[in-house]
Amino acid sequence: MTAYVDYAYYTGTYHGSAVSEADFPGLALKASRVIRGVTHDRAKDDNTDVKDATCAAAEVIQQIEREHSGQTVTAESVDSWSKSYFRSESMNRSDNARILEAIEPYFYGTGLLYAGVW
Repeated sequence: MTAYVDYAYYTGTYHGSAVSEADFPGLALKASRVIRGVTHDRAKDDNTDVKDATCAAAEVIQQIEREHSGQTVTAESVDSWSKSYFRSESMNRSDNARILEAIEPYFYGTGLLYAGVW
């Protein structure tokens, strides 16, 4: 499977800046797999909504991966300075909900999230 979007689209059309060029291909592929799943394999790479949703999902996936790797600060103190990081081993239901929350607005009215029978 190829990603629904490339870095040129992400920076030029979507105007994204949260994901680096080096990290984007892997995140876009993960995001595309999510999009493919939630749209029941009906997403097309020539659809602007699909491309924008992929960009949004890539940004959320990056944030989740940072949280799970312990790169996200959850607390800091000043006196007797300390810093706490969030760390978890795998994605959970809450993470999946965050991704879905980020992509749903792009699919309202498109029918792509419809899981029933046509």
